[in-house]
Amino acid sequence: MGDFRVYSWDEGASGRPLGGQKTALTVGVFDGPHRGHRKLINAVLRQPLCRGAVTFAGLLKSSGTVKAPVSTMGQRLDFFKEQGLDFAIVIDFSGNFGKMEGRAFLGTLADRWGMKFLAEGDDFRCGHHGACGIEEISRLSAGLDFTLEVEESVIYRGERISSSRIRDAVGAGDFAAVEDMLGRPYALDCRGWAWTRAGKGGALMGGEVLQALPKDGVYGVTARSGAAQSRGRLEVSGGGLVLYDTGGKPECISEIIFKAYKEK
Repeated sequence: MGDFRVYSWDEGASGRPLGGQKTALTVGVFDGPHRGHRKLINAVLRQPLCRGAVTFAGLLKSSGTVKAPVSTMGQRLDFFKEQGLDFAIVIDFSGNFGKMEGRAFLGTLADRWGMKFLAEGDDFRCGHHGACGIEEISRLSAGLDFTLEVEESVIYRGERISSSRIRDAVGAGDFAAVEDMLGRPYALDCRGWAWTRAGKGGALMGGEVLQALPKDGVYGVTARSGAAQSRGRLEVSGGGLVLYDTGGKPECISEIIFKAYKEK
């Protein structure tokens, strides 16, 4: 298909943004993204079709409580591109989309976005109040003319890998477990952050951090600025961040990557 493209869900409201191409898709929040998500994407990549992911923008909630995400939308889109997908569709979940029934959602994917293959985890649900599960999707697939492939969950230390579990491990500062479940180190997306100097060799982040943070402490990190990387320390205190000893200009940092251990 060429360059990786990002579409909004609304672009399919009055046309077929992919020009009638047949597609292989996977749908989810993909907060992480973690090893279970990678398994779904690999299933999509095996298909000789135009291959994409459908993901959601908006606040994450669990039991009615807003949760800090493991990853930003920018990180998720970067991940899709790095994995070799052709495109992503971003849905704003904060509007009327949440009222859409599962059959209507799948029907739109098939009609407007050319879906012929769908890969999902065994616990996937869609539609209003999550009423449409794997059993219902399997029944609908024949009438909507797509193939459903269901992937088993990826297990780590006896339990299913999930974004919630990773978020809890981040909060506990257990970055070894986080890295095992993600398949890569945990990183804060610093693009667009505002920094001010704080003492000798320090830089204070002057805004709200939108990702999950570990408990208060000082952590060994690597600061990435383009292709350059430098080691340093990140102090977390009451949700605030101070970065030490990385050198260079903090405003140029794109990611802060956590080591798999707490420094002190």
